[in-house]
Amino acid sequence: MTREELWKENIENYLELIDKYKWDQEPIIELINKLENYGLCKTFYPSNSHESLVLSMFNNYKERFDNPRVIITYVSLAKSFNIKFRDGQSTIVYDYNCESHLIENEIDKMKNWVSNID
Repeated sequence: MTREELWKENIENYLELIDKYKWDQEPIIELINKLENYGLCKTFYPSNSHESLVLSMFNNYKERFDNPRVIITYVSLAKSFNIKFRDGQSTIVYDYNCESHLIENEIDKMKNWVSNID
């Protein structure tokens, strides 16, 4: 799949969680729109695991999980995002929560982390 098709598929997955299962995931859709406004949908490859959005420079599964990536999960009860910066398969370097209205401030950090490839 192309990067564009992957983004479309991820949005459809979130819309299904929202419409069919009534999960509160609208903030992830808003975040994807912000990433697109920054031009980062043309840079990152998305994937998702349940409600978590994964941003990587790679489409290939093995490369994606062997390199820096960001995992973003919207936690509806807390009205915040949990953000994990991973370096390789198991190492979580940063793990913190960010209030929904402040997520835009984190986009540059995500871009810099995901782009940090050896």
